Amino acid sequence: MDDRQKINNALDRMAEDTDIVWKGPFACCQTCGKYELEQDHPEKKFIFWHDQSDDTAFGYDDPRDDGDEYIQFGPGKSDYLIGPLYMYFNYLDAAEQAKTYLTEAGFKVEWNGSEEEAVMVHRG
Repeated sequence: MDDRQKINNALDRMAEDTDIVWKGPFACCQTCGKYELEQDHPEKKFIFWHDQSDDTAFGYDDPRDDGDEYIQFGPGKSDYLIGPLYMYFNYLDAAEQAKTYLTEAGFKVEWNGSEEEAVMVHRG
């Protein structure tokens, strides 16, 4: 099973066991993702990652890239983590629960417990 499916499965289990909604990749950026989820799921806890985070984590091929700003990982995206996956949330509990479920799924998860910091998921 690839990393993307493992992440999805872990977060599906979290959603079944808790009241936390997850989405990913969802929206273009952190601001839009939070706004849209707050509109779609008022009063709910959520965690998500956006398209830019998905690109960082799973790679992409940008023909405009000259190699200075971004790393090219070949054509298309991988289903395996090749960089950190940054996840954003609206409540600390959502981040803590996601960290628990993703760690149980075999991923290395970094998060300092702050609402200002994203949850970072790496291959285990």
